[in-house]
Amino acid sequence: LEALQRWVAEQAADEELSAELSENFRASASAEAALLMLEAEEAALTELERVLSDRLEALNRAHAEAEARRTQVYKDYRESLACVRSAKRRRGPREASNGS
Repeated sequence: LEALQRWVAEQAADEELSAELSENFRASASAEAALLMLEAEEAALTELERVLSDRLEALNRAHAEAEARRTQVYKDYRESLACVRSAKRRRGPREASNGS
């Protein structure tokens, strides 16, 4: 009878240990799956950062070019305006009012 009781107790302990091991395996598998997902997300975010950085650099270049064009256009406008004003002064006030 004692041997049977020991055997039943050992079986219960084995089942408990087996359940604990199964839970540990499940937790380990879940952690590994989560880690793989995080690694994939990290790779995707790294790629997104590279793409956005490239876009930012392109936008910065385009902005610098637009600013240079704006500066040149404004300079050309000021020069043209100065030429027109100079021509009006040379013609005199009477010719300027009759010519317009």
